[in-house]
Amino acid sequence: MRLAGLREEMEIAQEWLANPPRKELQKIKYMLDVRMRTIEKIIKMLEMEDKSWTCLDDIDELMFKAECLKGDIDIELSDLPSRSTLEYPRQEAPKVDIPKLF
Repeated sequence: MRLAGLREEMEIAQEWLANPPRKELQKIKYMLDVRMRTIEKIIKMLEMEDKSWTCLDDIDELMFKAECLKGDIDIELSDLPSRSTLEYPRQEAPKVDIPKLF
């Protein structure tokens, strides 16, 4: 039962990523995440080395814009058409009486 659920989730993910615009947006979002984490690490390192150093407003604004961009990407991703099983629910198989052989 659990394996079937995992298999279905994987099929949905494959269909979801098969859409080229969706795949491109996911790549952009991933690269944005990586760059944001790098900036955060650099800021922490600078703060540790020089206790008087503070993050510039420009950097804060840049990070805010990056977060907004990630939100916009999520909205775009949700607007793209999807062929997931949530949109096309599976129909139950008709019940068939199987005669007993013994």
